[in-house]
Amino acid sequence: MDLITYQNAIERTWNKATNQNVHVHLLMKSEIGELESAFKKVYGYGRELDVENVIEELGDYYYGFFTFLRLRGYKPKSLKIDASVQKLDEDSACDIFDALTTYTMMLRHLEDEQLEQSTQLLWNLLGIILDHINTADRIITVEDVMDTNIVKLSKRYPDTFTSELSAMRLDKQH
Repeated sequence: MDLITYQNAIERTWNKATNQNVHVHLLMKSEIGELESAFKKVYGYGRELDVENVIEELGDYYYGFFTFLRLRGYKPKSLKIDASVQKLDEDSACDIFDALTTYTMMLRHLEDEQLEQSTQLLWNLLGIILDHINTADRIITVEDVMDTNIVKLSKRYPDTFTSELSAMRLDKQH
């Protein structure tokens, strides 16, 4: 799935009765916390990384991120991840998540001409996290994360967003 297809697919799940700017800003910040929690379990408790959870949380962040960009009138056709700058490990985890939080918080205050550069910076930070969950046996791509997120949203909101469906979380029922 390419970025344009993904952005079009998520729009049908917007809650048009609320202030989307506030919603997506808070969503992105909370998803960073969910991602941090997944890595806290690895570095703090010695557990295995729950890759499926990280994919889901990245997808939720993507949802907020691309919804935010769309609301600002910025619709990237493509973004290239340059995760070669830094690797996620025990020493860099705090710095990477702090940067992700800082840039996410700054997004809503940026002028339009600053948005493209900051978007690329955030995309690279997300790429570092994505790169970390890849193994020789399993490569997860941006497209995989977007596809997983759309499948989840399609189960949760078969036609469109409603508050009732939001509370039911159909994608979590077996």
